[in-house]
Formats: sequence, structure tokens, C-alpha cells
Amino acid sequence: EPEFEAHSEGTAYRTSAYVEAEPNYRKVVVTVATKIWDEQTPGKRNRTACHEMVHAVQSPIDEFVDELLGRMHEDRREGYNEWWKSLRESNVEHWCNVLLDASGELKDAKQ
Repeated sequence: EPEFEAHSEGTAYRTSAYVEAEPNYRKVVVTVATKIWDEQTPGKRNRTACHEMVHAVQSPIDEFVDELLGRMHEDRREGYNEWWKSLRESNVEHWCNVLLDASGELKDAKQ
């Protein structure tokens, strides 16, 4: 049973899913840690699914920015990498909230 561990600002936390996307082929694979997934309410599962789908849609932008950052001198890259990770997640959460709100499911996704 996979359990994914992510790190944010030096703090480890559990994450229930991650996405691999190939937008040119319209292919998305979402992998879930069923132990964590099974603990979630249906609303939280919906939020997780929405979050990962937004990551998939945004993946071409992510790949472009990651490539640009990879070309930076390493002395400058780390600060930009941290900024980009934060901005990427903030943007994904924003769009997830917009989509859930538009579908009338935002309240359930917060529980």
C-alpha cells in the first residue's frame, strides 16, 4: 500500500494522491494512497480528485516553468523553485475552489 509523503517548508505531511499527465496525448494517471483516501469524506475525495485534475490541466505550464528554472544558475534557482512550488499549489487550490463552488460542492469539499 503506497503512502505518499510530501514536504512543505520543512514539515512532512501526508498526501492522498498525485498526478502524472501527458497533455499531448490527453492522458492522465492519478495514483491514490487508498489508506488515506478511505479515511476521507466523499467531499474531501471530490476535492482531492478536482485538485489532481487541475494539476493535470496545468501540467504544460508546470513543465515550461520547470524547464526555464532548470536553465537558471543554481545560485538563483532555489529561491525561484520554492516560489514556483508555492504559486503552483496556490493556483491549483484557487481553481479547485472555483470549480467546486461552480458545481455547488465547495461546502462538502471543506468537510
